[in-house]
Amino acid sequence: IPGDQIEAYFEALEQFETDKQPMRQQLEQYARDFEQALAKQYTAKTVRKHAAIIALFIDFLCWDTDVRQIEEITRGIANSSFRQWMWPR
Repeated sequence: IPGDQIEAYFEALEQFETDKQPMRQQLEQYARDFEQALAKQYTAKTVRKHAAIIALFIDFLCWDTDVRQIEEITRGIANSSFRQWMWPR
């Protein structure tokens, strides 16, 4: 990014994050609810493991996809794309 365009880049990045915020909040609430449900039945270690993976998935969706609503998440995004993002070859 040329130095004279850095301000526009930061503004675009901020707008991108603002646009994703409603979906991120909804996903994070679902993740908290899921974590609470797991905690009733599984060990703390298991709960932490699954919660960490879900948190990474939420970051992936919000940083590296064009998804704006939960309904837009496809099986391919959830499986192949996320796997490639997590463990690139």
